[in-house]
Amino acid sequence: MGKLAFLFSGQGAQTVGMGKDLYQSNPVVKMTYDELSSIARDAIEISFSGSEEELKRTKNTQPALFAMEMAIERALVAENVRPDGFAGFSIGELAALSSSGAYSAIEGMKIVMKRAEAMEKATKQEKTAMVAVLRLSDEKVEEIAKRFEKAYPVNYNSPGQVVVALAESILPAFLEEVKKEGGTPMTLNVSGGFHSPFMEKASEELAIFLNETELKSPQKPVYANLTGEVYPSDIRSFLSMQVKSPVLWVKTIENLKRDGYDTVVEIGPGHTLSSLVKRIDKSFRIFNAGDKESFEKTVAALSGENNG
Repeated sequence: MGKLAFLFSGQGAQTVGMGKDLYQSNPVVKMTYDELSSIARDAIEISFSGSEEELKRTKNTQPALFAMEMAIERALVAENVRPDGFAGFSIGELAALSSSGAYSAIEGMKIVMKRAEAMEKATKQEKTAMVAVLRLSDEKVEEIAKRFEKAYPVNYNSPGQVVVALAESILPAFLEEVKKEGGTPMTLNVSGGFHSPFMEKASEELAIFLNETELKSPQKPVYANLTGEVYPSDIRSFLSMQVKSPVLWVKTIENLKRDGYDTVVEIGPGHTLSSLVKRIDKSFRIFNAGDKESFEKTVAALSGENNG
């Protein structure tokens, strides 16, 4: 039998009300949310009943996603759905590391809140945007980006889908170039140019914070956005670099397959990562745990399998 990986969603997947049905129905989820509310109450309340605009703010989005993902991960493990390894997309990687034992959920939330604060501050230094480019090769997207002074391919999501972070001032010209080359551009619902040189200051701030934080080696493999390979034992430099570096998601999924994983559970709102996995490798068994219904289906299918 192959291995099971938990995959944690990233920023952009958030929706108001996420996690609320599980909070109201699952005691492990409720206990985790209540624990994390001690330091992130505002973000959690916004995720349950705030406005889309409030939740879109990085300082709220990231803690809200982390709380939801940690709560669902714990609830799955309590139902005997135990992973062999982890990966997370952008902020999801911090949930992956916490789940692997690198730090507690409370310590993880402190890191997430510092990361979110530093990234939001960086977004105010220059107006930036992120655009998903569809139907073009990685190489063609990289070529188009090189035509502009401040455009950086950052998220290698799936074959034919690369996200570019860029200065807002060049957005119209960039969209036009993509269309001319036969691609389809989609401007994303995020608040800044993440995983790019626009986040240099945020990376520096996070590195200082992490130097004062106790971190442990992951107890199970965590695949890093930075390389697509398993995290090294010293996670500090990778965690701070991740903020300003591309997310190598295609390589991550390919390496999970290489290492014997054949089943994944996407934890978090929506089905974005599930869709990407399907495009990268259709042979994976794919499950979701983002609300009460999908959680129960996943538990029914996987509880007690020979994993973890």
